Amino acid sequence: MASKVVIENAVLRGSPQAQFLQRVATVYVNGEEYRVLAPPKATGDALEWLEHLSVRQPSTHSFNSEIPVMDARSSQVIQLVAEELERHKLRSDIWTWENQDGTYYPAHICLRGHVKSSDGKVDVEPGEHCQQCGDPIIDACPRCKAPIRGQDSYLTHAYERPSFCYKCGRPYPWMEDRLQ
Repeated sequence: MASKVVIENAVLRGSPQAQFLQRVATVYVNGEEYRVLAPPKATGDALEWLEHLSVRQPSTHSFNSEIPVMDARSSQVIQLVAEELERHKLRSDIWTWENQDGTYYPAHICLRGHVKSSDGKVDVEPGEHCQQCGDPIIDACPRCKAPIRGQDSYLTHAYERPSFCYKCGRPYPWMEDRLQ
């Protein structure tokens, strides 16, 4: 079974309108498209909502409508999404603190400070280089190895690249250049 899973929301934020489901992923299996949706009020890690997810297919008869998938394909598609969410979690590792700091996506930033990803939606492979300057892209402090904080997963304000590591307090490479 040839498949491709595109995670759209690994962290659910809830929908402000009760009638709108949240898209978790789009799955392609043998040329067929499936949309995996979470309930409107679902918040937090999408993995915790697996038993409440629904699967739909785009309708070929009506523009912008979907048909619920209720047969065995539904559980197969949800299983594919669960496996990809697990891989996504291992790659991007969302961190949580039990204080006012909140929950953050990891950031991927080159040594000169160009932000590649800060919202958990772009996968960055180890060893990847910046398309703007060619420098290596990092996702952790070079000194203490703490992950670089990306966007707060529950807020929608613009991301501001950090200058200093939240854990050890040392400047990131792009700030070191400015300080020198």
